[in-house]
Amino acid sequence: MKRGKIGNDKSLETMVNEHRDTELVESKDSGEKSCSDPLILERRTDLNEILFGSRVLHSEKVLVIGGGGYLGSTLTAKLLSKGYMVSVYDRFIYGKNSLKEIEGNEALRVFEGDIRDLELLEAVMKGHDIVVNLAAIVGDEACMVDPDTTWEINTESIGRIAAMAKRHHVKKMIQASTCSNYGQNGSDIVNEEAPLRPLSLYAKSKVEGEKILLSELSDGPGPKPIVLRFSTLFGYSRRPRFDLVVNTMAAHAWKYGKIKVRGGSQWRPLLHVSDAAEAIISAIEKENGGKKIFNVGANHLNKTILELGKTIQSVIPGIDMEIVQEAVDKRNYRVDFSRIKETFEFEPEYSIETGVLEIIFALDSSGMMDPENEIYSNFKWLSGNSEMIFQRNTQVTT
Repeated sequence: MKRGKIGNDKSLETMVNEHRDTELVESKDSGEKSCSDPLILERRTDLNEILFGSRVLHSEKVLVIGGGGYLGSTLTAKLLSKGYMVSVYDRFIYGKNSLKEIEGNEALRVFEGDIRDLELLEAVMKGHDIVVNLAAIVGDEACMVDPDTTWEINTESIGRIAAMAKRHHVKKMIQASTCSNYGQNGSDIVNEEAPLRPLSLYAKSKVEGEKILLSELSDGPGPKPIVLRFSTLFGYSRRPRFDLVVNTMAAHAWKYGKIKVRGGSQWRPLLHVSDAAEAIISAIEKENGGKKIFNVGANHLNKTILELGKTIQSVIPGIDMEIVQEAVDKRNYRVDFSRIKETFEFEPEYSIETGVLEIIFALDSSGMMDPENEIYSNFKWLSGNSEMIFQRNTQVTT
């Protein structure tokens, strides 16, 4: 496949813009909220404000633990654009480039530290109103690189952070979790009350982490706990990942002109990383109506893996799709997102199609980015650097 042209004579940028314009027209006709422009093409906020501004519109101070990651870096930029004072606490095991373009913002403070370094984390947390905990070893394979450390970071640390937040009179603690907790539920649509059937260490660590948080911050004085069970994320971020199903398929289409579908009948809920960040901001700004656990996504973004493959084929004409009957990943769940829609009025803006084109345009325009480089895969990077990465780190940057 010739990079810069996908199956026809149109440039990638032309295809992205045409697809975006089509979505805008369709959404206007249907009365639905229009789709956002891809991050790589047009920022949704004033970049000068994010980079250098100190436009503080909110008195609340937000601490984002894991604020340099795939979701965290997106959330951090959005919070700054909305006028929040933001502190990021992160180990930066995947590098520091994710915050490079916003590090000059006067409303941003960055602390490099390990989530297990309780003394440093407590010093950083003091004075914050909201704590968002995104820090985790993410992904089934990545968690198996060092199961003991995974459990310590993903599960045990949550109780310590919650107790810390209580001591410092934090108003609200938002904990990232995952819809992978539902495991195998077939074609049944599951809501927040459905039984949890975690299949992997990653999901099990998240299920137990939820329990610890809600036990530590039960009814009474202390921070309001909110658990957000995210769909499988996709889309371009300041810390790119190509080990997520949509991003992986899009990258393979770009690099090889073909995609591989394993199984195909298994369901996944999908969500753009930018929409995931908006969901967190909704949880920060709006009342939760007494609810503590929310699935994050939208019903129309539940897709089978085969449907996803066909969607990518429709966006990128001319690519081949190989179907392998045996599915390595046994997860299979459709999720109901009524609660977050009704409580926070949350509706995703990004479509899968736009996210796919966004990924391909990012790859094509970079010239140097190889989606199979280990830095873009949690499992590959942790496997090759486990001894260095899993050591505690207490260096501080501001």
